[in-house]
Amino acid sequence: MRLRSLLTVLLGVCVAGSAVVYVQLFIKTPGAQQALRDVVVVVDDVAFGEVMSADMLAVQSWPIHAVPNGSFSSLSQVISEVEGKERRAKLPLAKGDILFESKISDYGELVSITQQIDPSMRAMTIRVNDVTGVAGLIAPSDRIDLTLTRNVEQQLVTSTLLQDVEVLGIDQKGKKRTQESNSIRTVTVQVSPANAQRLALAQQAGTLSLSLRHIDAADRLELQSISVDDLTETAKAEPRPVKARLPEIVVNRRGQRSTVEVPSG
Repeated sequence: MRLRSLLTVLLGVCVAGSAVVYVQLFIKTPGAQQALRDVVVVVDDVAFGEVMSADMLAVQSWPIHAVPNGSFSSLSQVISEVEGKERRAKLPLAKGDILFESKISDYGELVSITQQIDPSMRAMTIRVNDVTGVAGLIAPSDRIDLTLTRNVEQQLVTSTLLQDVEVLGIDQKGKKRTQESNSIRTVTVQVSPANAQRLALAQQAGTLSLSLRHIDAADRLELQSISVDDLTETAKAEPRPVKARLPEIVVNRRGQRSTVEVPSG
């Protein structure tokens, strides 16, 4: 009886040991590891219309079940060695994004800003300078307000014309967002057809100025036009009524002189 129990224990130890060894060998086997696949990702911000180059991209290994459809698996699928056949960004690309076929052009395909415009909207270009253009700190995809300063009845008046307007481009092309301010001459914005008319007229009527909105600001305030008279907060003093003076006579009583008002009537 004791021999049978001892054999049972020894058999159990052998089975357990074999299982441990098998699991360790299985884990170390390459086929047992999680299947991976190469995916092309963006390593630097890419502006709309820029030519895709090798320094913008990198290849990373991803779990095969997590790789989305439409992604690339090698740089050779993106980078062209033939001049004039480059692939360009059809949308602004952010650092860390997976690169998708839908976000870049075909080889040699021209990329136009019209591909960024909402079908119901229009692109309108505004001429600016260092002051009216917020010292060049505006970049594509920013949101701005537009104010108009004009002469009304020999007095300067400023009105908020449009609020929360999207910037499509700076000068003649999109640029990367940088920490440095640049001198800009034109800003292209996306507006409705009716507001495009207003902007065209406003540029002839006076001076348009841009103000940069916070990235999360979505409010549209009801603002009144202001004139030069509204620049100071000092209230205009109301004139005090002048009290009419009554006729006066001088009375001498026992050597003391005094003045007495004489009621009229």
